[in-house]
Amino acid sequence: MATARPETVEDLKIGKVDSTRPVGKDRRRHARFPLGLPVGVQIAGRPGPITVELLDLSVTGGRFRCLGDRVRVDETATVVFVLDDQRRCQAVGRVIRSDASGEFALRLKSANDAFVAFVRRLAE
Repeated sequence: MATARPETVEDLKIGKVDSTRPVGKDRRRHARFPLGLPVGVQIAGRPGPITVELLDLSVTGGRFRCLGDRVRVDETATVVFVLDDQRRCQAVGRVIRSDASGEFALRLKSANDAFVAFVRRLAE
């Protein structure tokens, strides 16, 4: 099990890559990794977690798709998923964008060691 000490996302140093989308200049400072992974998200103040698709992930945030529940800007969300080796990845962040299609973006504030290691492995 990962340590309980949250690591800030600023502790991760992964270089920028070119965007695969040709729309305008890419202002991203960190690489983004496409995933399509089902994950649980607990929105603060809601009775239970929702299952969403983690579309892509970077060291500072992620983009998700939710089919049923609406997620609102400024809500705090905890993302949780379990790796093949049974390590539990967890990160907490704030919703910074949400649209009618069910997609929302989360800016991460903290993450456990397993989550940090997962993102680092994506960058290798």
